[in-house]
Amino acid sequence: MPQVPDELLVERIVGRRSDPETGAIYHLTFRPPPEEVVHRLVQRSDDTEEKVITYRTKNTSDHL
Repeated sequence: MPQVPDELLVERIVGRRSDPETGAIYHLTFRPPPEEVVHRLVQRSDDTEEKVITYRTKNTSDHL
């Protein structure tokens, strides 16, 4: 299993947004949305730093 720093996972996941109208997925840093769609973007409820760390901690301990 690849080793990825928690900070990188958090940055990638917390920055995700989706456009409910088109289904397109953007990232606020790595694939910014066009200005005309920013107002309608949504963030998944599980795309939070707390959820990422909790999930990662649980799954890491499950594999040890």
